[in-house]
Amino acid sequence: MILKNKNIIYTILFVGILFNALDAFSIFGIPLPWVSTLIFIFLFINIFIEIKFETSSLTSQYFFWTLYCVFVTLIFLFFQYETLITNTVANPLLYISLRLLNFLSFFSIIYSLNNIFNNDNRNKIINLIAYASIIISILSLISYFSYVMNFPDLARNRMGTGIGFQSIVKACTVLRNYGTFREPSFLAVWIAPTIPLYFYNAKEKKYWYVLSLLPITCLVLTRSLTGVLSFIIAVFLV
Repeated sequence: MILKNKNIIYTILFVGILFNALDAFSIFGIPLPWVSTLIFIFLFINIFIEIKFETSSLTSQYFFWTLYCVFVTLIFLFFQYETLITNTVANPLLYISLRLLNFLSFFSIIYSLNNIFNNDNRNKIINLIAYASIIISILSLISYFSYVMNFPDLARNRMGTGIGFQSIVKACTVLRNYGTFREPSFLAVWIAPTIPLYFYNAKEKKYWYVLSLLPITCLVLTRSLTGVLSFIIAVFLV
């Protein structure tokens, strides 16, 4: 294992989770979610070096799902190139590389968490995700109310999902919360799964009920029906 200090590993994991949600930002032209992807892959390699690669009943499902996604991508690449690589793709090699890295990153974080997730550090990891959620919620609410109260928005420096830099205030007929993402639905999909963690923490510390208002408000302001429905379902299932 390259890194053995758990505090350093937790810090790197926290940065990876946080950067994953900073979708509308880049540093030196590199989108922060790409940096997050590399961080998760590094954590996987860090664990893989020390222990033999073994999949549990949980990780094996994601392992075969990752192989399936890679296989389908390669099939389309070699036999349905025009379907996979459209005219809007400026750099096909970069597009394919990032697509494959995203699949690997998803499996990497599942595998890494499964190996370090035990009774001793379970609450630590839950808190890392919850704290990252608090930061993203606060930044997102600042961004939203910057248009309501007419003060400067966050300094977005990444191209929108459309053409050029997206003007949030003109993007929809009804103002929606984009937060630190380039689309409101992206924010909703990211923030909704973190809300049950607040209620889990609230079993021991009641102030987490109050803190849960941050991501809930954030989610509602996205006006994303899918995000809101997923949260309602989670409330009844968790």
